Amino acid sequence: MLFNIMLEMLKKQDAVVIVTTADLREFVRELLAEQKMPTEEPLYSPDEFAKRKRVSKTTLWRWCKSGILKRTVIGGKVYFKDTDLTTQQL
Repeated sequence: MLFNIMLEMLKKQDAVVIVTTADLREFVRELLAEQKMPTEEPLYSPDEFAKRKRVSKTTLWRWCKSGILKRTVIGGKVYFKDTDLTTQQL
């Protein structure tokens, strides 16, 4: 709601908007709530993903190298999602 009010105010060319830190926090929360995916998919470490797929870590790296499996790197660590690998690709 605050987001819509702020947008309406900013549409006016000569508007002066005074925003408190509480308003900014609420604004950011609203923006983040709009951006969230409805279902976030879990990320698995290479060990966890290899166990789930019943393959070795070497097989995971081979799949990555050949383009069968996509990896996600966060903070220098590698993770995998279930949707990154489909049986159609094997």
